[in-house]
Amino acid sequence: MWLNNDMPTKRRNGALHAELVYESGARDPRLIGVQSRIYKLMTPRGQHVGTVHDIVNPDGTLRAQHVHDYTARDCIKFVKPEKEPRIT
Repeated sequence: MWLNNDMPTKRRNGALHAELVYESGARDPRLIGVQSRIYKLMTPRGQHVGTVHDIVNPDGTLRAQHVHDYTARDCIKFVKPEKEPRIT
């Protein structure tokens, strides 16, 4: 369902807000510089739709991603909010 709703793209393009809730370095000495980051994903209106655990290499590339508690709702409709028109 995560991929069917194209959630990685929605996260990249800003349709979902990703709030960093935890970050730590890898405990395995073979993975020096690798970071573990947990993000809470929310809609533009603040509704929590899932949690993502990213494993990030020292150069910033994504090593692995694990989705947790992704809600079983249809998230196709979530799009990046348009800027409100400026009144002049």
